[in-house]
Amino acid sequence: MARQPYLTRLAFGRSAFEPPSQQSQAIEASQDGYVQLYNERGYPINPRARQHGRRLREAQNDVLAAIGVVIPYEDPSEEPAETIEERRQRVEKLEEEDRVGGTVALSTTLVENICTWWIGSLRDRVLTFPIPSRMQFSQVVTSEFQASESTIVYAGFPAHLLSTIAVQASVYIALVIKPFDRFLRWVSPSRKRRRSLERFRAPFNNCFRLFVGMYFYPLSYHHTLQRLGLVPARPLLPPWRAFIPFSSSSPIRPVSMPAMLTSATIVDILKATTASPLLFLCFEHFVARWVYATISEAVESSMITQPHPDRPKLASRTRRRSPLYMRNVINLLLCKLGWGQPFQVKTSGHNQGEQALTPDLVEPTPGQAAEVGELQINGLTPLYIPSATETQVVLGDGTPTRPSTPILSSHPLLEAQLEFTSPISQDHHTSNQDEDEPSIRITSREGDVHHLEVRLPARFLARHDRSSFLFQKERSTHRVTQLSSEPAQMLSAMVKAQIVTWVTLPLKIITLRLIAEHYLAGQSPGASGLGRRAIRPWAFGGPGGMNQISMRDVGVFISRVVLSGSIETVIDLGLWGCQWAVVTWIGQRYFCWGRI
Repeated sequence: MARQPYLTRLAFGRSAFEPPSQQSQAIEASQDGYVQLYNERGYPINPRARQHGRRLREAQNDVLAAIGVVIPYEDPSEEPAETIEERRQRVEKLEEEDRVGGTVALSTTLVENICTWWIGSLRDRVLTFPIPSRMQFSQVVTSEFQASESTIVYAGFPAHLLSTIAVQASVYIALVIKPFDRFLRWVSPSRKRRRSLERFRAPFNNCFRLFVGMYFYPLSYHHTLQRLGLVPARPLLPPWRAFIPFSSSSPIRPVSMPAMLTSATIVDILKATTASPLLFLCFEHFVARWVYATISEAVESSMITQPHPDRPKLASRTRRRSPLYMRNVINLLLCKLGWGQPFQVKTSGHNQGEQALTPDLVEPTPGQAAEVGELQINGLTPLYIPSATETQVVLGDGTPTRPSTPILSSHPLLEAQLEFTSPISQDHHTSNQDEDEPSIRITSREGDVHHLEVRLPARFLARHDRSSFLFQKERSTHRVTQLSSEPAQMLSAMVKAQIVTWVTLPLKIITLRLIAEHYLAGQSPGASGLGRRAIRPWAFGGPGGMNQISMRDVGVFISRVVLSGSIETVIDLGLWGCQWAVVTWIGQRYFCWGRI
């Protein structure tokens, strides 16, 4: 009987006389990307099972405490638990701070758009109309202000604001109503049929966004003409008849159909359809949304991610992850500017069974030499045991997740990867932080017989040194609210807006030219209008055609576009500094920032 545990481990696990090692073939044979974890003694562990059991015990003890069978254990060395009234006041204060942060964010966004609207209008005119290359940039600004009679500051902004609000409200209403899910409930298909219909969810969402963009296209068309100076700044909005397709006031016009369809007429119809400004405008918006969604996670992870927040942010878990090469490039650029922090964890593909390590840990290479005392040992092979705190498990859907079992690691820096619970529910989950303490719990009661559960701490090799103590002291959580993270949010929004603007610049040039040509083609030759000027004959401007392109014209055109973007960035940074000062003053004055 005494050899039964030894024989069991020998039959189903490793030998007691061999060092623990990771079996690569076991990882490669897994179909769902599961990686077996081991503690420091080489025993296999399952963090999810332990977490599930811990939550089950907590629920049972909460029920027993509620009916008066047991009394919750309170550690005298800890601070007294806050009362319900104190907790309610703290939650209300956090919610108020979030509301103030949302108000500051909305106000700052509105002010930022108003202050940079004129330079955006000037850039659109530089991209669309021919401007002599001999004119200096200051002369271009002065001439445009004089031609527009200073209406360039606000021309097109009300229509643009209404268009943005209408599109976002339509998307939000569709997100709340969920028409595709309602359709599935109404049809009540079988499981196989439902799985096939789910493939059309993404095309349905794209078609809905396209329909919304086409319906509010008159607003975009009107504000673009106002920014280009082709129509006056007043009236602020287009007439209501413009929203009726194919009407006299609508920018959506029918394609003229000839009496007889020939190959030449069919080609002309296809050219007129593909050269429609509506098509290119919708395509530009689609590309802008795709670029924004692609770079959003990389920028926010570099600039907004807090090291130890008191409240986990759920939005960061559901957003789409940026490609690895793009994350590295954006993170490197932001770190060079001093606006971001380098990624502490580098993830790798789970198909190869690789582990996620921090860059501070240098993994030893096989065959390296080490000095032990006065001897030099060659041909060392590193022994690596994956731990729950340093392994990132990848689920079947490709979403990385980190086990939350707080097992002490062999390196103190790996302990920074543990997740933290909310301080609001911290007293409800005290065992999450103190799970390594032995405890006795009552699981059930039958008459006068009490069934007890004895839970012992996990076995590990403890480290009691000064470095681990200092590291644990530095891992204290701090309060993160909407107000405190608003400066980082604004800075990340500026970076994302600049990236989207420069990536979609070629499409924007084509769209602006098509809208201007479409408007001027519908005007009579003798009609007097605002800003009657020739459209740029080629991409970089100039008085002649393609045969008269010079490098000087190309350089002047690019320098004007870059200079206008630089002025916009400088204005944004100035507003960001003002917002940082306002946020800091509000936090110190009303929310006790900087006080312990």
